[in-house]
Amino acid sequence: MDQLVLKDIPVLRNLYPRIGFAAAKGHNNYICLHKFYQTLDTLFSEIPEDEQTQLEAALQTSNGERTNLPDVSEALWRKIRCESNDCVGQDCIYYNQCYFNRSRWNLKDAQVIVTNHALALVDLLQQPVFPDYSFILFDEAHNLEDNAINSLTVAITPSRIRDIYQ
Repeated sequence: MDQLVLKDIPVLRNLYPRIGFAAAKGHNNYICLHKFYQTLDTLFSEIPEDEQTQLEAALQTSNGERTNLPDVSEALWRKIRCESNDCVGQDCIYYNQCYFNRSRWNLKDAQVIVTNHALALVDLLQQPVFPDYSFILFDEAHNLEDNAINSLTVAITPSRIRDIYQ
C-alpha cells in the first residue's frame, strides 16, 4: 500500500489532478492522543530521554501514522496506539484532533481510496468503514481468500492474551 501511496498515486495525481486519492488504514496505525496524554508522565519516566524526544517530535507529524514515527520500541507503541476496542469515539476529549478520525474524514472527499484487504473486508462484511462507493479493486486478489480468513477470524495466542491484560 505504501508503494501505491508514495510512488504510483503521485504519478496519477499529475495525470488526473481532479481525482482525489486517500489512504485508509486501520486504528492501530495511528497514535491515540487519549492514551498518549493519559499516560504521559508514566511513559516518560519509563523510556530513555532520546526516545522521549523522538516521541514528542512524532506528535508533530501531520497524520500521526506509525510509519511516520521515529523508531520507537514496539512495547511503547502498544501503549499509545489506537485500538478499535478502546476508542470511545465522540466521547473522547481529543475527538476533533484524533489522527484516526482525521484520516477517515479525508475519505469523504476522495474518489479513490487506497486500502488493504483487511479493511476492505471489514467494510464489506462487518461494518461500514468507507463512504459509499461503486467499485472496489483488489490489488493482489490472489491473496484475498487467505486475507479474508485472517481478517475475519480471531486467534487466541499468548501474545493476544498479554495485550488484553496490559
